[in-house]
Amino acid sequence: MSTGSQPPGSSFHEDRERLIEDLGELIHREPLDVDLVKKRLHELPGEDIARCLQVLDLDPPQMRLFSRALSDELAARVLDEVDEGSALDLIEAVGIERLPRVMEEMPPDEGADLLAYLEPEQRRAVLQRMDPEHAKNLRELEKFDPETAGGLMTNEFRMVRPHRRIEEVIQRIRDEEDEEDHQPGYIYVVDELRNLIGVASLKQLMRADPGETIGNVMQKAWLTVPPDMDREEVARIVDRYHLYAVPVTDDRGSLLGVVTSDDVMDVIEEEVSEDMYRLAGAGAHNPFAEPVLRRVWFRLPWLTVTMLGGFASVAIIGRYEDTIRDVREIAFFIPIIGALAGNVGVQASTIMVRGFATGDIPLGGRAAWNLLVREMAVGSIIGAICGVATGAYAALFVEAEALRFGLSVGLSIFGAISAAAAVGTLVPLACSRLGVDPALAAGPFIVTVIDIFAHLIYFVVLTVILLGTLRAAV
Repeated sequence: MSTGSQPPGSSFHEDRERLIEDLGELIHREPLDVDLVKKRLHELPGEDIARCLQVLDLDPPQMRLFSRALSDELAARVLDEVDEGSALDLIEAVGIERLPRVMEEMPPDEGADLLAYLEPEQRRAVLQRMDPEHAKNLRELEKFDPETAGGLMTNEFRMVRPHRRIEEVIQRIRDEEDEEDHQPGYIYVVDELRNLIGVASLKQLMRADPGETIGNVMQKAWLTVPPDMDREEVARIVDRYHLYAVPVTDDRGSLLGVVTSDDVMDVIEEEVSEDMYRLAGAGAHNPFAEPVLRRVWFRLPWLTVTMLGGFASVAIIGRYEDTIRDVREIAFFIPIIGALAGNVGVQASTIMVRGFATGDIPLGGRAAWNLLVREMAVGSIIGAICGVATGAYAALFVEAEALRFGLSVGLSIFGAISAAAAVGTLVPLACSRLGVDPALAAGPFIVTVIDIFAHLIYFVVLTVILLGTLRAAV
């Protein structure tokens, strides 16, 4: 993709990166030319400005000058895109006096998220200075947990009674004053008690007879979610049924708000990022937005688990010191068995964690059992293939008893990989059944457990086959 203003061969991405880099240089230039910065800022969308702000190291005076170059509308877009740390810095620079005007440019659900960053006194001051109707919307959304459908929804949507003619509804949409429409592209039809009875899209209205009532062209409302539903489950529903928005209703069927696909995309991105960080043992937060000591705090506990698991592996190896002394080639294959088993276990656990996140893996009954059986079958086949290959290679390392040595290495590889597949599948499955996030148990924890099992299986099998006695192995 290219534009006429771009140099030949440059990409859209390269062009945006160049603009962001130029903006960073302008902001750090002394003295700051606010008018020039303002001009450059309005050449970029809020997403690019937010990205620029997060990589720049602005001190409070620079941040205040930067905020002056932002219009209220642009400041609202930037605040919606930046992480919590940058948002707090920009809020402080904008000031409580101006912040209400900025937040009035935001959809209510985004404004409610921003309010959560403020202290109680600051929240009260901001709400008191806002337009009463907008403040009312924010107070209603504040009641809901941010991790639920209620915390994700917006209460700014189009709602009409079924007797309204389509031409009236279309004229009402044309008369809306907002230049930027934050409302979803659906009309929600409700009765006198605000109970949801149907939904009509703008596309349906444009194709229908203008004199017809909307109650005659609407689709019956067949899918709603309660306000306390977990936001991950809401995201799965929107994705599964390919919806642009899903209505949120209380236990009486009264329409409370709407969760849009834009919000769902943000949820999916956040949840995937959290799972990836947890799988890596780096905590559930964005590591790029955290100070150094907090990053250490997130990572160190899992590394401690790994270290303790390493001590257990050392103890196992020490227990079979005599076996290693008798056949020194045993030591050559210790890294191989740990690496193979660890990778298979991580593969299995990653598949499970991703499956739970997308809703592709059921938790209960026969389906979960079938899943376990299939994954163990996969592990067994991989273990057999790797065992034959490694066993054949191991036989080349010894002059005497090559067949027995190769067989023992191959069998231990097979056993370790099969066990790794079982552990990598069972642990996330058990965590989900117990209501624990499977990603917390995956990654470093599973690798550590598998490492211990792999070394134990390796030395037991080798000792039994090479020494020909079970007593020497225990």
